[in-house]
Amino acid sequence: MVSAIRRALLGFGLLTLGAMPASSGIPISVSSGKPGAAMDEKAMNEAMQNAFICVASVMAYQFADAEAVCGRVVVAVPDQALGYKFRGLAYLVEHKFEKAEEDFHTAVRLDPSDPENHAGYGQSMSGQGRYAQAIPHFETAIRMMPDDIRYLAASCWARAGDGGRLDLALKDCNRALQISPQFVTAQQNRGLVRLKQKQWRSAIRDYSAALAQDGDRPTALFGRGFAYLQIGETAKARIDVQMARKVDPEIDELYILLGVLPAACHDATRPCPLPDDLRRPSPTQSSMQTVSQQFSQRHNPSGFEELDEMIRSIELGRLDAMLDRTAALPGVTLAPAFSIGWQNAEFKQARRHLSEVRLEYRRQQQLACNRKLIGNGLCRTPTYGTAIPFIEDTATLRREIDRTVDLVQPFWHAVCLASHELTEPCEIE
Repeated sequence: MVSAIRRALLGFGLLTLGAMPASSGIPISVSSGKPGAAMDEKAMNEAMQNAFICVASVMAYQFADAEAVCGRVVVAVPDQALGYKFRGLAYLVEHKFEKAEEDFHTAVRLDPSDPENHAGYGQSMSGQGRYAQAIPHFETAIRMMPDDIRYLAASCWARAGDGGRLDLALKDCNRALQISPQFVTAQQNRGLVRLKQKQWRSAIRDYSAALAQDGDRPTALFGRGFAYLQIGETAKARIDVQMARKVDPEIDELYILLGVLPAACHDATRPCPLPDDLRRPSPTQSSMQTVSQQFSQRHNPSGFEELDEMIRSIELGRLDAMLDRTAALPGVTLAPAFSIGWQNAEFKQARRHLSEVRLEYRRQQQLACNRKLIGNGLCRTPTYGTAIPFIEDTATLRREIDRTVDLVQPFWHAVCLASHELTEPCEIE
C-alpha cells in the first residue's frame, strides 16, 4: 500500500499533514459555523468524533473513508480549516487535484497561519501542471518553515516543471538533501532539474540514488531512461523506460506535462525524441474522435489568427453542446453564463473557457460514475490525462482543445446512448 501511494504522488513529495494538529486535541470549537448559532452537546461530540476519524483515516491511507468523514466535519464546522485540510490531502493522493484545490483554498482562507494549508494548495496546482501558480504557495510555506524538507522538495519539483528558474529549483532540492541526505523524493526531483538543465550524467546519478532506495519509482526510471538516451546508452534506456511504463502505464503523460517530451510523441507521424521502438502507439480512436481529427486536418490552421479563432470557436462550441446535453443524465444544471464570454474565441478567453470545460467534464463524469449511469470503462480518470499544461501559444491551445474533445466525446456518446432511444442519432452539428 505505501509503495502504491508513493507512486500515486509522483515526484511532488508527500505532504503528510501532521497526525494530530494540536497538543490539546482536535481543534473543534462550539460554533456551528452559522451566525448566532451554537452546537448542542450531541452535535459537538459527533463533530469531535468525526474530526478524529477524519484525521485517522488519512493517516491510515483510507482515503475514500476520509473523504466522507472529513466532509461531515466540513458540514458541521464550515468555519474551521481541519476538515477541508485533511479532505484536501485525501483528494491529493487520489489525484482529484481540482477538488483538492477547492478545499485547500478554503483552508488557507480559514487558517493562513498553517504552512501545510499553503503547501497543500500549491500541491493541488502542481498536480494539474500549473507549476508557475503553485510556486508562490510553496514559497509561503517555506518562509513559515524554512527547514521542512517536504516543502523544499515540492517547490523544487514545481520550479523544475515550470522551467523558468532552474537555479532556484536546484537550490531547493540541495537544501532538502543537505538537511536529509537520504530523502528520496528530493533526490528524484533533483534528477528532473538536471534533466531540464540537460546535465544528463548528473541526472542519471540523482535518479540512480533515488532508485537505490526505492527501485520501482516510475518517475525516476523514465527520467533516467531519457537521460541514458541522450548519451547514447540505448540498451539501458529501453530497460528503464519499459520498466517505468510497467509500473505506471501513463508515465509518458507526466513527462509531456513537464515539458520533457513534446505532445507530438502521441502521434507516430510527428517528431519525438524517443526512438521508434519506444514510441507509444496512438490510442485507439472512436469514430467520433476520427471525425474530429478529420475536421482539424481539413481546415489545417496555418497560423493566421482569424482562422485560428474560427476553429477554436467551432470546437469550443461543440464541447459546450456536448456537456449541455450530458448534464441532464446526472441531474446537473449548467450556469447560463457557462457558454458566455468566450464566443469571440480570443486567445485568453478561449484558454480560460477550456479550463472551465475540463472542470465541468470532470464534475459530470464523477457524478455519472458514482451513480453507475455509465460503464466502468469511462470512469477511470487518467493519472495525468486531464491536467492542462500552461498554454502560451495558439498551437498548444489547438492541441489541448483536440485533447479535450477526445476526453469528452466518448463520455457524451455513452450518456447519449444511455438516455435516448437507439434509433435517435447521437450527433452534434
